[in-house]
Amino acid sequence: MSVLTVQVGQCGNQLGAALFTTLAREAQAGNADLLTTTQWTFFRERGARSNSTGATHHARAVLVDMEPKVVQACVAHPRASLSGSPNGPGSLGGGPAWWRYDSACGLCGEGGSGNNWAMGYARHGPAACEAACDGPIRRELEAMDHVGGVLLLQSMAGGTGAGLGARLAEEIRDRHPSVFLLSQSVWPHVGGDVTVQAYNTTLTLGHLVEACDGVIVTGNERLHRACVRLFDVKRPTLQDMNAVAARDMAGLLLPARHARSDGRGARLRLLGDVVEHVCCHPGLPLLSLVSHPMMPPSTAEFEQYRWTATMRGLHAAVKSAAAAEAGDASPFDPAPASQLRALASLAVLRGDGAGEVSAEAVGEMMPHSTANPRPVCAAWHPSRFCGYGMSATLLSNCSMVAGTARRMVDRAYMMMDSRAYLHQYEGCGVGKQDLEEVLLRVEEVATRYDMLAVR
Repeated sequence: MSVLTVQVGQCGNQLGAALFTTLAREAQAGNADLLTTTQWTFFRERGARSNSTGATHHARAVLVDMEPKVVQACVAHPRASLSGSPNGPGSLGGGPAWWRYDSACGLCGEGGSGNNWAMGYARHGPAACEAACDGPIRRELEAMDHVGGVLLLQSMAGGTGAGLGARLAEEIRDRHPSVFLLSQSVWPHVGGDVTVQAYNTTLTLGHLVEACDGVIVTGNERLHRACVRLFDVKRPTLQDMNAVAARDMAGLLLPARHARSDGRGARLRLLGDVVEHVCCHPGLPLLSLVSHPMMPPSTAEFEQYRWTATMRGLHAAVKSAAAAEAGDASPFDPAPASQLRALASLAVLRGDGAGEVSAEAVGEMMPHSTANPRPVCAAWHPSRFCGYGMSATLLSNCSMVAGTARRMVDRAYMMMDSRAYLHQYEGCGVGKQDLEEVLLRVEEVATRYDMLAVR
């Protein structure tokens, strides 16, 4: 199964570059099976029509932005390693650059969206979505032997990644209703510098929960904390934070095997097995992604690895992520984690002995729904990940994001009641009634998570 990644806006394109760099680096460092499967799933050999030089493979990706700068930077050079702080999350070295983006898969405008969600969705959206879906997206999907799904990378607080990204998700769903569609969406800082981020974020989330099978919400607060507290990067850059988010996603997406219902091992199919297990209820699409360990490369080589310690560390990472989402001062305060409730979880374990870890150990991370007969799934691969002898990545359909979403809805209501900045949205065709409908939709999703009955 091959996966098409659609990168939208500055954040989505920079995150995509970090993700593909991580996938390529880990594929080269692993065994032959890992390399071959990763290349087939996320890359394709350069075709005769390509005018690129130097790299042997192209990423299966479409790059979309309403300004040309970021897209041009992404397609300009082959990729070998991530940039960022020394000894930070992106500082692992890489081999020769064997992949790059196909310049024919870049689509950009000249005007930008000015952090106005309505401009990205309603003004730029129709023409840009038609050009993307009729052009590079269709070509890439038709070139695949087996379409495993579409992964959308975007921000939630801006104009292009948020507004155009939401419109593009709806267009992909309308044109390809049987294709699995996941979004990794970056949630803004609580005190972000976008004045209208409460509007933009709730509008994005409200549209994505309707169009996508699942929405992986990646919080900037957690990424920043990971850089500062785990990688000892005092002033994290965007490259550092993207490297952390890319590690999380690569830990999920790299090849792995899982136990089928008949007890036999089978390859984890992307994105089908992920969606079918974790997104098993259409009204509960919010996903959280955490991983362990996270430490500088200089520390990782001296670490003593045991699966019991790795799973305890993953449990601590869940607590830390819950605290970051709750806005707590202490990332290890157990109160937010004690209130978590999950519909389903998928753990991907990598390293020696990964296949021996039981699903029951994964289920101890948080209470799971009584309505789901098989709430926990464990997948594994023997290759190391990011230089760690043992590592674990947990994707959970849980209530971690629900409270954060509800607080963002409350801020949007406060702004809307005073009609703050509404004229900017109305001028692009998105009125107060449209906003009210979306806010209600997000509130309903958050309420469903509150009603989950857990074991």
